[in-house]
Amino acid sequence: MSQQAQAEFDFAAGRDDGLSAWREQRRAALGLLAQRLGLPLGRRVEVRLVDGVVVEGILALREDTLFPEQTETKNIHLTVGRVDFRHADIEACVCRD
Repeated sequence: MSQQAQAEFDFAAGRDDGLSAWREQRRAALGLLAQRLGLPLGRRVEVRLVDGVVVEGILALREDTLFPEQTETKNIHLTVGRVDFRHADIEACVCRD
């Protein structure tokens, strides 16, 4: 059996293009989710919850969702700072930036 040189994978080649494309797709998916929710994800907000609690900070998803476009809006959990709540718990949300 003859030994042949094993080809090498060039992991650096095209890495930035694929990673950049994936990040752009994620941003677009989160933007569409924010539109569906009617909420400014990633921005500084003041949120008043139905139980009267008012929180201020950056509005974000509590967990990264692999397919945000397939997530049911009433089950989405959000966070502002260390306060977690469901989309259905929001009474009002105002941008502060």
